[in-house]
Amino acid sequence: CAMPVVRANHQVDGPDLKLWKGLAELGLFATCVPEDQGGLGAGLRQVVLPLEEVGAALVPGPVADTLAFAHAVAGTALQDKWLPRIASGELLAALALLDEPHRYAPQETRTVARRAGGKWRLSGRKLLVPEAAACDVLLVSAQEQLGGPVGLYVVEGGAAGLGLRRHQTIDPGARYYAVETQDTPAEALDLSGAGNDKLHAVCAWMAAAQLTGAASRALDMAVQYAGERKQFGQPIGSFQAIKHLCADRHVDREMSRAACHHARWSLADSPDDAVLAASVAKGAA
Repeated sequence: CAMPVVRANHQVDGPDLKLWKGLAELGLFATCVPEDQGGLGAGLRQVVLPLEEVGAALVPGPVADTLAFAHAVAGTALQDKWLPRIASGELLAALALLDEPHRYAPQETRTVARRAGGKWRLSGRKLLVPEAAACDVLLVSAQEQLGGPVGLYVVEGGAAGLGLRRHQTIDPGARYYAVETQDTPAEALDLSGAGNDKLHAVCAWMAAAQLTGAASRALDMAVQYAGERKQFGQPIGSFQAIKHLCADRHVDREMSRAACHHARWSLADSPDDAVLAASVAKGAA
């Protein structure tokens, strides 16, 4: 059962690294890493079912962010530096994509990137970055000029000018941070804006997969309870009203799962439809 691990995670200041290494040994973080970088080379097609299980077990830590980071970096000039460590479980990554006014929309990016002395420098404030204090690397969205393409930049944890402030959240085990960059050194990953647009779609799809897994586990628990809990001398699952509720939630779960799988194929094979398919998946979840 994953719940003792989740409860224990509430009492510490960072993710359970023993659990993290265990997930790495199972090959989870190698899924989106090319084979020549020590990974499985499976890509997004094979990660949907593991993400459902991550959601079902409420696995703590930036699992989806690290997988999305690996997918974004694969095939770029930075893959040799980061991907082998992702695959082995040595590195935790987080995505810093949300600027005020609190919308996950590329056009809302306010973080500024500027070129100085042949290097990139970032200045801005990102919100709701998961486990930022424990992560070795951040993938940050920024733009050179307002209205221009939103690029992606890699910032190492502990870089100069990088400040963190933990958000107050309802769930004490969900550690999110505001990340301040003040002339912080960064490496450019993608300056065209295309990578950022796809990354938002990938994140929406990964969130949908985890929500589908969590909802599926909740439904299974409810059905089990309905078969065990008795009222008027019989299981409450025999009552028509309870049956209808369970049946409706089963349909919702299957629709959500179908939307997730459709988005998975769109992201891999039909990029023109990927953004819409990912949005539908997240809406269905």
